[in-house]
Amino acid sequence: MQLHQRTAGRVLLQQAGTVIPSDACPVNTTQTVLNLTSIAASCNVNATGFCDACSCSLFQVFTPALRAAGVFNASGLANSTAAVQAGTNVITNCITGFLGQFISAGVNVDSLAALGQCQYPGQI
Repeated sequence: MQLHQRTAGRVLLQQAGTVIPSDACPVNTTQTVLNLTSIAASCNVNATGFCDACSCSLFQVFTPALRAAGVFNASGLANSTAAVQAGTNVITNCITGFLGQFISAGVNVDSLAALGQCQYPGQI
C-alpha cells in the first residue's frame, strides 16, 4: 500500500515507543555509512514537492537510527505529534555526526535547514 508522501513520515513514526535520551544518537556515526543518494536528489529547496520528498527521504535514510532508538517499538504512542517529535529528535541528534557524509554526498545542508519552514497538517 502506498501512502501519501505528506503523511509518510508521520505514519512511519506513529507507533513510536521509548526513545533514547534527547542528546544522543543511537548509532555510531563514525562507523555507520548512510546511503544519501535519495536525500541529495530530493532535498532541493527549489524543487516542486520539496517538503514531502525531502522529509520522506530523511526518514528512510535514518531508519536504522530510528529502530535503534526504539521509535518503531510496538507499544506505540497515542499522540501522533509526539511520535513525529520522537523521530525528529533522533534525526536531529544524529545529523551532526553524519554531517561530513552529507556534505561529501552533495546534500545541500541549507535545504535541510529549510525543512523547518515546511507546513504539515496537525493530524494524519
